Amino acid sequence: MDNYKIKVKDEAVFAEVVALCEQISGKSFPYPNISCDPDLWIFIGPEGAFGWSLDLDHSWSGLDLKELTLPQLRDLVVLKRNDVNDATHTGTGDSKYYVDSNGDSYIHNSIIWTEWKLDISILKPITQTQDPALISGADALRALADGKSVEYLYCDEEWIDASELQAKHFNSDCFTFRIKKRLIQIDGNEYTKEGAYAYLDKFYGGSTQ
Repeated sequence: MDNYKIKVKDEAVFAEVVALCEQISGKSFPYPNISCDPDLWIFIGPEGAFGWSLDLDHSWSGLDLKELTLPQLRDLVVLKRNDVNDATHTGTGDSKYYVDSNGDSYIHNSIIWTEWKLDISILKPITQTQDPALISGADALRALADGKSVEYLYCDEEWIDASELQAKHFNSDCFTFRIKKRLIQIDGNEYTKEGAYAYLDKFYGGSTQ
């Protein structure tokens, strides 16, 4: 793996940079108490080791560190993940492509992303549709202030209560937010409103089939 460095200019991107670096490194960020600074650099070194510095003349200067922008860091995560669902374009047949922030194209060969140079103007962009249940970070903060229960999703893991998140996390693209679904208890089990209707119809109102 190459060695990387990225400058973290403000709190708004700090959480996202750390989360993305963790995905590339495969390790947890070991400096939870460092604060953001206009001169803060985060490094990923040999074997995924983390480092940070306010001075590029630090001991990390002996390494060949490739500087990344935030979009390039996001690209690295996508290419490491090798998930066809990250495709940004389609080509002929059912071929799927990822076009990165530099305009370079990659084709998914059913296993990994492979660089595939071509004129991207012949590709068709994939229109992403957002789940109507999802809300923005700003709306999530307002909902919490109004006393509503909000959940967040981080790196496609599971929905977690958002009340303990720091404010900077609500500005990060790594977090997805929603109002917590209200669950209804029936016969000792919990169901969403739609699930409750289906259960009641099936067991108490006759089948709708």
